[in-house]
Order: sequence, then C-alpha cells, then structure tokens
Amino acid sequence: MVEGQQNVTTEVAEGDTPTYPNGTPAKADTAEYTYTFAGWTLEVVAASADATYTATFTATKRSYTITWKDDDGTVINTTSVEYG
Repeated sequence: MVEGQQNVTTEVAEGDTPTYPNGTPAKADTAEYTYTFAGWTLEVVAASADATYTATFTATKRSYTITWKDDDGTVINTTSVEYG
C-alpha cells in the first residue's frame, strides 16, 4: 500500500450501488503539487460481483509568490513562479 492510501471494504447487496463511506477521498498536498479528487477507476455501478475502485487525483503544480524588496523594505517587484 502506498503511504497515505486507505483501504476500505464495504459490503452491499447485489443490485445496490456502493458508496464510499468516508466523504470525498483526499490526498495530502506536497511542496510541489496540490491534489484534487478526480473520480474512481472503474465507474461505480450497481453491485453484481466483487469490485475494486481506486481513487484518482489531478495533480496541479504549485505556484509561489516572490516579493523583491530594496533595503528600506519598499517592494520593487512581485513575481509568481512554479515550484522548482
């Protein structure tokens, strides 16, 4: 299991559609990326057999604001740069 992953097992009756019991899945952000839940691998459908659904996430590279000041604290320029 990958660090941060959580396995959840749910039993549902045949014909019922399973739901994830813990709200919206989340993945911890890093210094480089933020993550947004994108959906499940396999479309969640009414149960007719055992199934495994895996949460997928969209990674967005983080941007940081850099402020340049002179020696008296006056802002000279502000730029935004991506991580790295």
